[in-house]
Amino acid sequence: MHHNLKEFFMKIIKYIALELKAKKVGSLYAIRNKTKAFDLLEMLNYLFFEYTRTDFDLIIQNLEIIDEEHDDEIIMHGNSRTLCLDLENPDNFYICPMTDYLEFEKSLATSKQQSSFVQYILQHQLDLFKIDRKVFLKLLQDWHTILQNKPQSIILYQDKVNYVEFVSFESKEQADQFIQKNTK
Repeated sequence: MHHNLKEFFMKIIKYIALELKAKKVGSLYAIRNKTKAFDLLEMLNYLFFEYTRTDFDLIIQNLEIIDEEHDDEIIMHGNSRTLCLDLENPDNFYICPMTDYLEFEKSLATSKQQSSFVQYILQHQLDLFKIDRKVFLKLLQDWHTILQNKPQSIILYQDKVNYVEFVSFESKEQADQFIQKNTK
C-alpha cells in the first residue's frame, strides 16, 4: 500500500471486498462483502466474466480508432456486457448489460429520433457502471497484476471523488483495517 497523501484524504463511499479462494475450479476470488456497491459489481462482473488479458490490446486499438474517427461509441461487446464511451465526452466509459444494447438497436428501428447508445442508457436509467477512461485502463492493468500475484485479499472501492481502485492485502485483517480506517 503506497497511497501517501491521497490515502490521508480518502473517504470510501462503497467497496467490494474479495478473498482468494482455495484452488478450486472457477473464479479465483470470492466476494466477501459488497457494501452499497451494486454498480461496482458491474465492473467486477466485467472483469470476472468478460475481460481476458488479450482484450487489453484490443481495447487500446479500438480506442485509437474511435479517437481518430469519432464515429462509434462501442469499444467492445462481450458475451453479456458492452463497453462503450460517450462520444461527446470520450473520458466517460460505461459498462452495461449487452441486452440493453440489443434493446437500443430494436428501438432505432421504431424511433424517428436518432440517439446514441450512451444517450439511450442514460435516458432510460439502465443498470450501468460509469468510469473515467484513465481509471478504467489503470484498473485493467491492476487486474493483470492481481491475477499474476494473487494477493490474499483485494478491495475494489470508489471514493467520494468517484475514483475507483483496487487495493491488495496480504491478509483479510489488513483489508478490514483499511476499510474501517477509510469508511469513517
